[in-house]
Amino acid sequence: MTCGGKQAGDPSKKTQWYRDGVSYWEGVKANMDGVLGGFANVNEPDITCSEDFLNILFSERFHAADARHQPLVVLGTHSLFLSPTCENQCGSC
Repeated sequence: MTCGGKQAGDPSKKTQWYRDGVSYWEGVKANMDGVLGGFANVNEPDITCSEDFLNILFSERFHAADARHQPLVVLGTHSLFLSPTCENQCGSC
């Protein structure tokens, strides 16, 4: 592989990287719990503690006066790849 006319990396490392990824996902159940690493269901205390933490963080970082002039924008990425053999074929597994 080249980048700007220069060698960008060892193609065998790229191939091995994909093989390792495939090997990992072959051992994971094709359902919500498997894909989310056992966290398909989150209990109420975990949710409450997370909300409390975020409220403290936001109150320290964003003052009420600032919030009127500067809207809070959250950017994030999350990719989720599901197996085509997923137990729930409606696409919501």
